[in-house]
Amino acid sequence: MGARLPEVVVFVEFRMLGPLEVRGDDGPLPLRGRHHPKLLAMLLDEADRVVPVDRITAALWDEDPPESARQQIHNVVAGLRAQLGPAGSRLRTVGDGYRMELATGELDALRCKANEAEARALLDAGDREAAAEALRAALAEWRGPVLAGLKGRTVESVALRWEEHRLALVEKRIDLDLDTRAHDDLVPELRQLTAAQPLRQRFTEQLMLALHRSGRTPDALRTYADLRDRLAEELGADPGQSLRDLHTAILRGDPGLDAPAPIVNAPFVTPALLPSDVAAFTGRGDDLRALDAMLDDAAPDVRLATVTGTGGVGKTTIAVHWAHAAADRFPDGQLFIDLRGFDPHHAPLRPDEAARAFLDALGTPNERIPIAPEAQIGLYRSLLADRRMLVVLDNAADAAQVRPLLPGGRGNCTVVTSRNPLYGLVASQGARPRVIRELPFDDAHAFLERRLGKDRVAAEPEAAERIIDRCARLPLALAIAAARAASHPDFGLAALAGELDEAGGRLDALAGDDPATDVRTVLGCSYRGLSAPAARLFRLLGLHPGPDVTAPAAASLAAAPVREVRRSLAELAGEHLLTEHEPGRYTFHDLLRAYAAELVEDEPDRDDASRRMFDHYAHTTALASKLIKPENAPIGVEPAAPGVVPEDLADAEAATAWAEAERRTLMGAVDLAAATGSDAAAWTIAWCFCQYVFNRGHWHDGLVVQSVALRAAVRSGDVIGQIYSHRFLGIAHNALSEHTEANRHLRKAIAKCDTTEHRRELAQTHRTFGQVLGRQRDYVGALWHGRRALAISMELGVDRFQAQALNAVGWFHAQLGDYDAALEHCERSLALQVEFESVVGQAITWDSIGYVHHRQGRLHQAVDCYRRSLECCEMSGNRHIEAETLEHLGDVHLDLGDLPSARAAWQQSLALVDALGSVVRAKAIREKLAA
Repeated sequence: MGARLPEVVVFVEFRMLGPLEVRGDDGPLPLRGRHHPKLLAMLLDEADRVVPVDRITAALWDEDPPESARQQIHNVVAGLRAQLGPAGSRLRTVGDGYRMELATGELDALRCKANEAEARALLDAGDREAAAEALRAALAEWRGPVLAGLKGRTVESVALRWEEHRLALVEKRIDLDLDTRAHDDLVPELRQLTAAQPLRQRFTEQLMLALHRSGRTPDALRTYADLRDRLAEELGADPGQSLRDLHTAILRGDPGLDAPAPIVNAPFVTPALLPSDVAAFTGRGDDLRALDAMLDDAAPDVRLATVTGTGGVGKTTIAVHWAHAAADRFPDGQLFIDLRGFDPHHAPLRPDEAARAFLDALGTPNERIPIAPEAQIGLYRSLLADRRMLVVLDNAADAAQVRPLLPGGRGNCTVVTSRNPLYGLVASQGARPRVIRELPFDDAHAFLERRLGKDRVAAEPEAAERIIDRCARLPLALAIAAARAASHPDFGLAALAGELDEAGGRLDALAGDDPATDVRTVLGCSYRGLSAPAARLFRLLGLHPGPDVTAPAAASLAAAPVREVRRSLAELAGEHLLTEHEPGRYTFHDLLRAYAAELVEDEPDRDDASRRMFDHYAHTTALASKLIKPENAPIGVEPAAPGVVPEDLADAEAATAWAEAERRTLMGAVDLAAATGSDAAAWTIAWCFCQYVFNRGHWHDGLVVQSVALRAAVRSGDVIGQIYSHRFLGIAHNALSEHTEANRHLRKAIAKCDTTEHRRELAQTHRTFGQVLGRQRDYVGALWHGRRALAISMELGVDRFQAQALNAVGWFHAQLGDYDAALEHCERSLALQVEFESVVGQAITWDSIGYVHHRQGRLHQAVDCYRRSLECCEMSGNRHIEAETLEHLGDVHLDLGDLPSARAAWQQSLALVDALGSVVRAKAIREKLAA
């Protein structure tokens, strides 16, 4: 038998979103025969799927097939293949059916679906304008009525289904355009659509909204009346509920109908996340040249290198040193992250966690970061697609952890370090592998000379060789040994070599599977030279859950005065067992962390030290939350254990800075507390931590922490903890527009606290639920919950709860246009706020009263109220309320015709909003200033 000839590949384009058409290299291909077009239409509609013979029979003959249908279908298939020429090979026989195998670009329907998928991804990433463009590209595939001219029940059903699909795409595209384009531009198109589809109510809704947002509210109401009359006349029916709700909202002038403020693309931040380079970097010329070759020789779209080897061999040091040298070739910046692949205390970072950290580093506004992990990764890769960025992924666990983080684009470069050989990246991504070995002897000798001086090493050459040998020429071990020798300049090197000999250890085993346990010989030399307090502190630091530690946190672990602990920290840093990477913040290498964790296993004070550490973070976060949001009810924190030293936080600014610096540590503390059975500590730290993260808009972190806290509270049967966690989860999900999930958690919180002993929590949860529904523009539901909160607060006789609930009820009345009721409730709230001296509460309530006066046209009274609110803001230091009130004050000045005063108020508000990081609010204020 002769060799099989290769299949001929030709370009053919099939079109079904309009008259059926096949186009080849030389133009249209004619389709002859009564059944051939119908068969092709069925196969194209099911492209890449098998169409059974019985369905083809129904398509060709409806309900009256001949007895010879199967044979005729065989003949029709053969005829169609012949008419398609070389492209006929795409029509495959598969079992008892047929399949048309096509690439996406060869069929208009497949191209349409691909553009739809791209639109969904862009929408998940928060880019609504680009999503609308993708939908426009999908709709551009239509050339007229689908399969025009073909008859038959089955084919006509396919055409109707595609026409419905087209109309649904138009609706989605217009929904996006209503948020991103000039509304006047949409009105002519929507008038055509409503004329062509007079009973399709969604198009009428969109037309009414476009008219209303264009300032043509009477036309919008007239459009509703016309449809209502037509429905009554032709169908004897009323408009649907959604349309009626829109009509009511337009009549009320509901501000929720205003176009949403566009998400601002913040100026691209040029990140510089590389750690500091090693000042005394030695050798490694071959390894650095291999990385240079990746840049010079690799294809532009395969700039990826893996730097692998055993622990302590210097992978990270090499990668960072090379990255600093190459940084000027990447003008858009450098990203670096420790993926914690071999961290003894923490699970490896998930790709979406790393992507989220990169999005923060790139200055991405919180409002633009999607909640779905896949969408966060997609947004990160999209931001890097057209840039020239250097990405260093340190300490990777495996190839699967790395792949989602590899940026596309031809200008980016990625270096990955790992103890795993990462063969998968080499095989599938074309990575350039570089295995790092121990230092050559000459480089190891130069290493000691750089750190100890040439004269000292030359004075004891044999001892220097023994140290190099005992350290197996591993940079980490050599650095620790050199630090030990440098800290005792009067000791001979022979003494250090003798210590290594006496320890009986050699570090050759570091080339094995578990290097973290074999480096102890060299580490032990430095450890045994520590003072007793420093050695104990080093052991206890093995319990710490975060990337770095402060002196008060370390003092709490050790139950020792801060002054003594600072001396121990300085001693540990001098021995290179810790690094003070920022002023007052200490960290250490993961091998050192593993060694400390191993030593602490036998520490008799281990459990007490863990309790003190959790107490340190619980009491400090409680203080921080009180400073950041003094209007919130304090949480009952258990008394701290003896020896606990909370951080000294003077004001809200210091509290915010501390919480930002400790964000990862606090999240780790919640995880560790829950994992070790300290459930009360877990939800207590989470509660206080979330006062900060929600204030700053770190909603994703809040979801993670509160989910852990909720599980801890459920496990321990702590009802109060469950209520708090459900309440916070509701707030976070709502902020991320996950309204269904938000409302579900708040209903669960109400169910948990709907008992006599939890009435206070019930009042607070109803108030929170009202606020959440208010942000969803459901003011009727918000008012119902606000009234429930007020009724329970009055029953309890708690003035603070009553005052908050009264203001909430007043605010929701104002949103519904009932200004008299609004003013009555807000004034009652203000009286209580003054009575129990809540300055923050007075600020909020004066702002609400000012809003009511403004809406009722009492503009000068509104100005007076807003100024009273600002006075209270100045006393309390609450910048959020101050920013909002200043914006409201500017609105009133505008209505008074006092443009300079309006501009001044808005500029002050904008300065505060920018400092608080609220991008959407800042954009809205900038638009007012521009107008």
